[in-house]
Amino acid sequence: MKKILVTLGLSPLLCFGSSLPDTFKLSVGAFIVGDNKTLFSLSDHNGERATLDLQKRLAMKTDATSVTVNGYYRFNKHHRVEFGYGGVRSSSSKHYGEPLKAGNNVIDLSTGVETHLNISVLKLLYNYSFYHNDDVELGLAFGIHRTELDYELTAYLGENGKDKGFSIVIAPPIPVIGTRVHYNILKSLSVEYRIDLMSLSTKLNYYKAPNIKEVSGYIMDQNLNTEYQFIDNMSVGMGLNYNVMRVNFIKESYDIGLENDVLGVNLYAAMLF
Repeated sequence: MKKILVTLGLSPLLCFGSSLPDTFKLSVGAFIVGDNKTLFSLSDHNGERATLDLQKRLAMKTDATSVTVNGYYRFNKHHRVEFGYGGVRSSSSKHYGEPLKAGNNVIDLSTGVETHLNISVLKLLYNYSFYHNDDVELGLAFGIHRTELDYELTAYLGENGKDKGFSIVIAPPIPVIGTRVHYNILKSLSVEYRIDLMSLSTKLNYYKAPNIKEVSGYIMDQNLNTEYQFIDNMSVGMGLNYNVMRVNFIKESYDIGLENDVLGVNLYAAMLF
C-alpha cells in the first residue's frame, strides 16, 4: 500500500499546467474510513509476547467519518506555515453468556470485554519550498505535533467486579518532519502528495499514565489529494489517506504495544486567497 501511494503521488509530475492562488488556504473536510486494523500486545522483559487483533477478536469498529482541518499561510514563494487537525475513534463491546434466572431472582453470569481507542493529532509545521515555479512545488516541512492517544480496556464478570484495565493519554509536543510534492495540472486542477513522520518517543512526563517509564514509536501519515477550483477563491478536493501508528509503552514489569493502520478517503472544501 505504501509503494502504491508513493507511485501515485509522483505520477502527476508527468502532467502540465499553471499555478493557483495560494497565499492563504483553509480546508475543512470529512475523513471516511475504508479499512482499519488494530493490534494490541503485552510483552514481558524476558521476550514473552501475546498479541490481540481487536477487529477480529473483539469486533472493534471505527467511526465512519471524522472531521479534518488543514491550511497554511505563505509568506513568500519559498516559505509558509502549515497547520492540520484530524483523528479517528474506535470502540468495541464483546459479551459472552446469559443471565441465570430462578423465579424472580436473576444472577448475571455474563462476561465481556469493552475497549476503545481514540486518536487525535494537531500539527504545526514550517514548510520550505526548495523548488517552486508556476507548475511545480517541492518542499520539506518540519515542526511539532500534539497527539492524544486514549486507550482503555475493561474486562468484567456479571454486574459487579468490573476490572478496569488501563487508560493512556499521550500528548507530547514533539517533532514532525515531512515532504511535499505539488503539481498544477491545469489552472483549476492540482494534485499534491504529502507524507509526515511524527515521533512519539519521549522520556519526559508529557503523558498521563500510571507507572509508565517511557514511550517510543511513531505515526506516519500519507496523503494524495486532487483539488479542483470551481469558482474564484474556492475549491473542492478528494484525497486518499493512509495512516500508520506504532507505539510502545514501557512499564516496570511489562510493555504495552499498539499498532493501528487506517486507510480512507478525505473529502473537503477549501478557501484560497
